[in-house]
Amino acid sequence: MGRLKVGMAAAVLAPAVATAASLERIDVFVVGAPAVAGADIGEIPVMIHRVDQVRVVRQALNENLPDNPEAARRLARQRLTDERRQALVDGYEGLIRARRLGVEKVPAVVLDERYVVYGSTDLERAIAAYREVADGD
Repeated sequence: MGRLKVGMAAAVLAPAVATAASLERIDVFVVGAPAVAGADIGEIPVMIHRVDQVRVVRQALNENLPDNPEAARRLARQRLTDERRQALVDGYEGLIRARRLGVEKVPAVVLDERYVVYGSTDLERAIAAYREVADGD
């Protein structure tokens, strides 16, 4: 996969090939669980990835474990619920996707795996910046 074309905050610096209306996917990379403005934008699939999710789940699994290795293993297994398993899977998938796309920092909004806007989770701003560049071509 090639490098992402980068924009800062509300300005996508790379030329756009298509119009915003033809966006096929938006990936949002965040730390924690911040609100993502405009996450319900209609037909365009929006995937929100918490890049700290694996760390958070592992921390919860390992919190205050006993010194005895066997007792610690049992307690960690009890804590590993289906929900936490899925959170680990989702977390690793998000990290892999961020790495594959070349995301360098968060928050980041990636449009169609080609264009990135760093520093914001506001999808309307990211799409507006995308449109501005597309209209300028």
